Amino acid sequence: MNLTVEQALEKAIQAQKDGNSQDAEHIYRAILQAQPSHSIANYNLGALCMLAKKPRDAIPFLKSALDNNPKAELFWLTYIEALFSDGQIDNSRSAIRRARSQGMDASKLSALEKKITTFSGHPHRPSSTPPQQAIDSLLNAYQSGNYDIAEE
Repeated sequence: MNLTVEQALEKAIQAQKDGNSQDAEHIYRAILQAQPSHSIANYNLGALCMLAKKPRDAIPFLKSALDNNPKAELFWLTYIEALFSDGQIDNSRSAIRRARSQGMDASKLSALEKKITTFSGHPHRPSSTPPQQAIDSLLNAYQSGNYDIAEE
């Protein structure tokens, strides 16, 4: 049975809602073979990659969705989040500026910008190992039940 692109899209969305990510991904990819610029299939495939914690894989799909529908706020927000999640801080900031120029919601963009700024000031991985004295102090406080001191 041959499905139209719209029927296939409905089927993929239903599979995604039902938690069947593999079937949804397979259908989205089939849609994109027929229509590479299909913004919803690109976006949904990118969203599936984000759910699988694969932002680097999501970025090309989300970018394609945006290129074909630059007024879709959700596309911008997810794209910026993917860039940020992939550690592309400068590209995240640049995307925020482009989203603003497209008239996207300033408060949502400001919230993302704050998140990026906070991350930039406090990276997930410290640039150096803490001094052994600090580690010993933390361990001693924890082992002696001084949890408030350990937390500090």
